[in-house]
Amino acid sequence: MKKIVNINLGGYPFTIDIDAYDKMEEYFVSLEKYFGEYDNPHEIIFDIEVRMAELFKENAGEHAILSLSDVDKAIKILGTPEDFSKDNIVDDENNENDEKSYKSEESNRRSYEYRVGKKIYRDPDNKVIGGVCSGLANYLGVPDPIWIRLLFVLLFVSGISPLIYIILMIIIPKAKTTAERKEMRGEPIDIDTIAQSIEDEFNNLTDQFKGFRDSFKTKRQKRRKRRC
Repeated sequence: MKKIVNINLGGYPFTIDIDAYDKMEEYFVSLEKYFGEYDNPHEIIFDIEVRMAELFKENAGEHAILSLSDVDKAIKILGTPEDFSKDNIVDDENNENDEKSYKSEESNRRSYEYRVGKKIYRDPDNKVIGGVCSGLANYLGVPDPIWIRLLFVLLFVSGISPLIYIILMIIIPKAKTTAERKEMRGEPIDIDTIAQSIEDEFNNLTDQFKGFRDSFKTKRQKRRKRRC
């Protein structure tokens, strides 16, 4: 006889046996330590929770009691902190130049490598109306969504009702989480790529805020000069 525990993982309810719960709790403790020095560790951990919940729903079903085997499978897919430690990236952890070079090469590879998406989502980060065209471009592996947009324009001009776009916007879900955005682009989904995406989003927001702040300062200085 085994005890079972009801949990909420990434917003999804699950029933899990006590051995699996202990293993999962130990896993997330290790993640909290690993991402503790990041700018936004709580958001990273939550996105990993959501991704693990999605894996449980795909593999174990919504009403099954999760076992230790289910947790082990999910952890194997997501990876552990040890899998992405600095020792696995560079031979000498004190060699900062090599580490920066690796990150730069990885960033360039992600920027220029186009993949076929694993699932259709609407892309909220590159939308004109609802993100349908950019989502389809990601799913089909088209580098620039403008070609999909031009196709829709040609269809509308040739007499196809714009209602098709509205229907697609309704039935295609929006990519909300980091894992869904990566699944939309066909990118690998593990704790490292999830963390990297969130860090990139955070840095972009920081840069935008700095730009807004600098612009505000410049305008204020000009106003002061005019008054003088």
